[in-house]
Amino acid sequence: MWDNVWQSTRWLLYTEQAPTAWFNFALCGLVGIITAYLFVWITKYYTDYKHEPVRLLALSSSTGHGTNIIAGVSLGLESTALPVLVISVAIISAFWLGHTSGLVDETGNPTGGLFGTAVATMGMLSTAAYVLTMDMFGPIADNAGGIVEMSQQVPLLFLWSFSDVDFYFFEEEKGDEFYTSTS
Repeated sequence: MWDNVWQSTRWLLYTEQAPTAWFNFALCGLVGIITAYLFVWITKYYTDYKHEPVRLLALSSSTGHGTNIIAGVSLGLESTALPVLVISVAIISAFWLGHTSGLVDETGNPTGGLFGTAVATMGMLSTAAYVLTMDMFGPIADNAGGIVEMSQQVPLLFLWSFSDVDFYFFEEEKGDEFYTSTS
């Protein structure tokens, strides 16, 4: 797979003016993909009930409205620090990789820095389809669960493992277990 990525990058971005610039721009794309992965990880950390920020916010809710508001605002402010650092490092590294690619204009000034940030942006946006798909699946599963509940069907417990996208169905009355894998 990686051979195809490197070959297609070389084929699309090779120029005789700077023969190794394609490699720098491939690394810029990799910077963008890593940035997108870090954004997903940071978002999961600050919004998933399994991690400490959400648990502390739930704990502060038990003492009253004021502490809930204070804890929520402070968590919101805290949750912006890591994405700012990640995007800053990504922009600087992508610009540096593009700048050192060897592309120059007619007067000899390096011109690849801005193109490097554009390639990193496209790398970061390459995961947009996955993020949008996962955002859309949640309401669909919730609606399906609500329909089953309102139609008074056999009660099912539905668990979804986000790590490997597997579905588990447990029939509560009989104790039978059904497993369906989608990965």
